[in-house]
Amino acid sequence: MEQPDKNEATLLLRLPTDLKAALMREAHIHGRRITAEVNIRLKASLQPPALRDIPQTHHEARESGQPWPLQSQLSDAERVLISLYKRLSPEKQLALLSLIK
Repeated sequence: MEQPDKNEATLLLRLPTDLKAALMREAHIHGRRITAEVNIRLKASLQPPALRDIPQTHHEARESGQPWPLQSQLSDAERVLISLYKRLSPEKQLALLSLIK
């Protein structure tokens, strides 16, 4: 058994059997251990909602029907700004664009 990193904590967690099976299946599909799968999913769930709204890959964009940005490497700050901009009314978007020019 591998030794945990000094920056890692151990957590004993009880899960319903079906949830554990689903996590194990997803971990297998992605070629990860269940711990890695749980860590990735927990981190994603803790991101601000604005970041979760923007597809992270072209595949996710296609699956969700959302447009894919032309520039594939957006920073977190850029993703937040785009998400906030999309939530503005058309009038406020125009006002913001006028200020930027």
